[in-house]
Amino acid sequence: MSDSDYTVLSGGGANGFFSFAMNIDLKRANDGTYTAVNKSGGAVIMPKIISLKHPTATVFLFDNVFDPISEVVNGSPSFNSVNPANRQNSFASRHSKGGVINFFDGHVAYFKTAHVQNNPFTKGEKEPLVQDIIWDVPYRQ
Repeated sequence: MSDSDYTVLSGGGANGFFSFAMNIDLKRANDGTYTAVNKSGGAVIMPKIISLKHPTATVFLFDNVFDPISEVVNGSPSFNSVNPANRQNSFASRHSKGGVINFFDGHVAYFKTAHVQNNPFTKGEKEPLVQDIIWDVPYRQ
């Protein structure tokens, strides 16, 4: 990218770049809200691995969209790589039209973007109902 290309990025790229992001739906409470905070009102309570029914399929970190010009896979490419947490609609496509997902059990696998984003459903955050990838744990359990 040339220096002039950075002007299309949110904040001109000043907010940083995240090529890997955390699965934002890990913050969801069982009722689907994002209100599961600790008692002191601080950080969101994250699920314990032992509470996950399918840690081999539950997304922890993933290859996030980066370039807003060449990776237009969502409705807001100007925010690509700005947020440290995202969901499947911001899954990378720069590595031969795919990317890498790190799962809770520790294994890593490459997936095509089309596989990750296909079969949207209307519940949760329109999570694709594919057997090998779980984003929204409360919705899928």
